[in-house]
Amino acid sequence: MRGLRGVDRTLEHDKAPEDHTIPGADAEPVHHYSKKSALLPPPLVELQKLADLEPNWAASATPREPVSRSLRRRIDPALVKQIATEYETGATTPSLCETYGLSKTGMLRLLRDEGVALRRRPLTIDQVELAKKMYEHGRPIAAIATRLDTSYSNVRQRLIKEEVQLRPRGGSHK
Repeated sequence: MRGLRGVDRTLEHDKAPEDHTIPGADAEPVHHYSKKSALLPPPLVELQKLADLEPNWAASATPREPVSRSLRRRIDPALVKQIATEYETGATTPSLCETYGLSKTGMLRLLRDEGVALRRRPLTIDQVELAKKMYEHGRPIAAIATRLDTSYSNVRQRLIKEEVQLRPRGGSHK
């Protein structure tokens, strides 16, 4: 029976029973009250046939070498030396991380393991004085950090250490 747009709208009970038997399999009823169950092969026979179709992956698989999670073992020693050289010539940690696709923690660990002296860029006395003057004249900490090429938290912590009275967050309040 065809409906609109040519879609077959035949009801399930109007269709002729389909042959669900597998050639060569003995058909036994799964349930005694179902006519279609008489056409189905025993479940174990069907499963065995499916299992025989699948290749045995465990037997054919060649043992693979486990992937090392150690950063030191994954990266070529020549590349580690190149990264260390770039860092020692002034490349920043974030730029190296971006270039080589490593996390900052991983990059710092790699450099430390290579024996590279890590740069910690504390503010110099002149920078601290400049930061204090700029802050007292109303400049925000973020702008000071950008001017001094350092982080917001570095400037903020140094101002606190110098006992500068910090303004409430959210802008200048006079």
